[in-house]
Amino acid sequence: FLGMLPNEVRFALELRHDSWLVSAVFELLRAHRIALCIPDHPKMPKALEITSDFTYIRMHLPPQGLGYGKRALLPWADR
Repeated sequence: FLGMLPNEVRFALELRHDSWLVSAVFELLRAHRIALCIPDHPKMPKALEITSDFTYIRMHLPPQGLGYGKRALLPWADR
């Protein structure tokens, strides 16, 4: 499947189960230049793996629904 994706388009893949967050999957994503989506959500598994030349961080609204303030964004900016 991954080999069939067009090269001129960038792709990110969001994996929602811990069983997918393993080195074999990371290497496969790297081989096909697909970014691993890094979710910012307390109930979603998170792996801070860089698998492409870009990174996709999915920012979920906090429970209050007020968005992200500067203090919440600083840890991401430092990475």
